[in-house]
Amino acid sequence: MNKKISICKICENKKCVGRLRQNWALICYHIYQDRIREEQKIENKKKMKKLKRQIREKFKKDVFERDHYKCIMCKEAAKDAHHIVDRSLWPDGGYHVDNGVSLCSEHHLDAESGKVSCNELRKAAGIRNIILPASFDSNCEYDKWGNKI
Repeated sequence: MNKKISICKICENKKCVGRLRQNWALICYHIYQDRIREEQKIENKKKMKKLKRQIREKFKKDVFERDHYKCIMCKEAAKDAHHIVDRSLWPDGGYHVDNGVSLCSEHHLDAESGKVSCNELRKAAGIRNIILPASFDSNCEYDKWGNKI
């Protein structure tokens, strides 16, 4: 990277330190820093997206293995790893094996719509360890969306 002191073509300041970078024209220091910050934000977003995908894949794999790749309700081939308590209610996304069950497409829709309760799902999967978000009262029963029953 070469430094060059000249009149900046952007801010027209004689004291502005322009930077020459590959495929970039001479730009002022502040715009250069803004571009670097934007590149870092994009890179961080890509890393977070990759990490979230890995967490989701591990959750699905672990839940499917526990349930032998079968829907816990009808024993057909599982298509989805369903969150018993919705992931939006957890600060960490709720990707805990005891908060997931393997379901076929039909039973996944039933679980999402509330036709099948959280306790019915846990019982069918043999989950004895009931986990809830920290803000929930462990003495109460909740639906998928965090409403007390």
